[in-house]
Amino acid sequence: MPFFFLLSSCKVHQYVDLGLPSGTLWATCNVGAQSPEQFGNYYAWGETRTKRAYTKDNYRFKTRQQTLRRRNDVARRRWKGRWRMPTADEWTELINACSWRWLPMWGETGKVNGYFITGPNGQHIFIPAAGDIDGTTHYGIDTYGDYWSSSSSEEKPDQAQGMIFYSDGGIRVYTWERSAGHTIRPVRK
Repeated sequence: MPFFFLLSSCKVHQYVDLGLPSGTLWATCNVGAQSPEQFGNYYAWGETRTKRAYTKDNYRFKTRQQTLRRRNDVARRRWKGRWRMPTADEWTELINACSWRWLPMWGETGKVNGYFITGPNGQHIFIPAAGDIDGTTHYGIDTYGDYWSSSSSEEKPDQAQGMIFYSDGGIRVYTWERSAGHTIRPVRK
């Protein structure tokens, strides 16, 4: 029997303390979303504006820095204060320290698939399967989620690290072309 959960809005930037060892606090919504089940906006790594197409030709952020500077961190730019993009290590901690359950959720915009993530202290967040954008094509809606971290790839300077999850239970940190459009789930300490 499927589990359904009605999500609340997050018009004010809210966070949940999942009881993680690092003390990282995870936002309840993606950047650009008004409620937890909304996908929010898509960004190329290091860019702070959305665009119509996500291609190598129109990618503007070509530095080889290993971690984003504050001015290139879309969570800091859009949400201000102590909000920022998570590091690859923070995504790894979320994967390893929490329980992940694939669920259809009901919210303001209808049914959305994604992961219901429960922390060591029993608190939880929902991360929608928002897919990604390559060029002008939107891939993977309701089947996978593709989220950036603030960490670049040391081995491949034209790529950055992110977290990807699939409906079949595959969840991992990986590297991908920086020019792709992925969603952002902010964190703070």
